[in-house]
Amino acid sequence: MDTLGFKSQFWQDAVEMPICKISDQIPGLYLFAKDLEGRHVLGNKRTLQRCGCEIEEELIGKTDYEFYPQELCAKYAEDDRLIIESGQPILELSELALNECGVVDWFITNKFPILNKAGDIVGTIGTTIEYNKSHASYTNYSEIYPAVKHLRDNFTKNIQIKDLADKVNLSIRQFQRKFKDRFHMSIREYIIRLRIHKACDMLRNTDLSIADIAYETGFYDQSAFTRQFKTHIEESPLKYRKKQSS
Repeated sequence: MDTLGFKSQFWQDAVEMPICKISDQIPGLYLFAKDLEGRHVLGNKRTLQRCGCEIEEELIGKTDYEFYPQELCAKYAEDDRLIIESGQPILELSELALNECGVVDWFITNKFPILNKAGDIVGTIGTTIEYNKSHASYTNYSEIYPAVKHLRDNFTKNIQIKDLADKVNLSIRQFQRKFKDRFHMSIREYIIRLRIHKACDMLRNTDLSIADIAYETGFYDQSAFTRQFKTHIEESPLKYRKKQSS
């Protein structure tokens, strides 16, 4: 039997693939798979816990929008769409996600297309792992970590890129390049995403006015805040608040 024939026969005969059980042995690793409609078809124990599910049946057939904040789901859906349309994986993606405690933090995500026997894309599968449990946190991320931590702790303030670069003894250009290599986005985009997520939390959980939230999250004025919010969430802050409270 040739190699391809052996491989095909092996998977036809396989009764169970303990992929979820294996992934559960890796600290901080979340495993998930979705169909073309974004509905979950697989999730390991940590993914179930993050979604508030006790058994896999509570996860299967449901989308991210039923478990995670809308502002995070829109980005997940866009990444899935790109994979399905291009057939190419997305690797070493830095993004915001919920941990097992329901707290938003930065994760490293890898996503791949799922192919059927005919070679057609039928879904996506991926893993995401917390920065502090990933190898990347000890390699290129560690070099700029002091600056990134300062940024995360002070993103509502007016932060100068030069000050960030100085914290890790890099030139502005070096720091910008290393930052983009790690997070796949500019420093400005990173700050805006943090501010928008904070704003979403305040819209859901406080009675502050839109203008006050814009000020508290570091935007120049309500107009700039609303413009960026619509760009990232695809609806106005007021509409988002009404939808979340209904």
